Amino acid sequence: MPSFNLVQPINAPSEVVWQALSRPGGLTAWQADEVEGSVEQGSRLILRYPALGAEAEVEVTELTAGKRIALAWGAHQVSFCIEAGGVALECSGITDEEELRGTGSAWTLSLATLAHYCEHHQGRSRSVCWLKGRATASPDVLHTYLTDAWAQNSWLGAGTGFGEVGSHVRIELSKELQLSGKVLAHTPGRDVLVSWTDDDDSVIAFRSLPSPISDDRIVAVLWSRWSAQAPKAGALSCLRTAHSRLITVLGRSGQA
Repeated sequence: MPSFNLVQPINAPSEVVWQALSRPGGLTAWQADEVEGSVEQGSRLILRYPALGAEAEVEVTELTAGKRIALAWGAHQVSFCIEAGGVALECSGITDEEELRGTGSAWTLSLATLAHYCEHHQGRSRSVCWLKGRATASPDVLHTYLTDAWAQNSWLGAGTGFGEVGSHVRIELSKELQLSGKVLAHTPGRDVLVSWTDDDDSVIAFRSLPSPISDDRIVAVLWSRWSAQAPKAGALSCLRTAHSRLITVLGRSGQA
């Protein structure tokens, strides 16, 4: 059965990473928006994403304290192994090639968010803001609008485009507001995760998701913040306006 493996470097103590993987409050700091249940062998967790109207019930099938956790739902299985300097993920049980690509991209962004949380925001709660809409464009076309500086200027603002992992980001959202940071994750032909240094090192994910009701794609922007302070004035408004422009240029098909 098809599977994939990912390795995410994390510059934080293994105890910090373990807490983020093994506690409901840790999981909401980087993965699901809401988590119900406990992380114990044989227990069940409910992972919720209210903005998407989605949830998943998963079983903890294996747990070795401080080292390994395995989860299963239906035929899907995913395991996390803490290694020196990071975490390794293995996912299996996906038979559809398109789902395999999308799931791999989703876990790539999630693991990068995990690393960012452990390195910069340990112990803080995360707040999330989803912006979403349906468009007719393919993931490849969306990727072009994320990575090509000229195309990106048509909806987000003038700047660098989103390059390879580790590259710097500098985009003028408005005359008063700038998005500056680094690319934290970048899956070719798919999705991008960037940090926003000026907003207390928050992160923004730009993603394409399958629509449950049509063949169109859900184009989503997910803004994750760990700060107790409110964002800068106009920041959310700028992102909403940019997202609306992106849906328009990709080919609007309705609200997600």
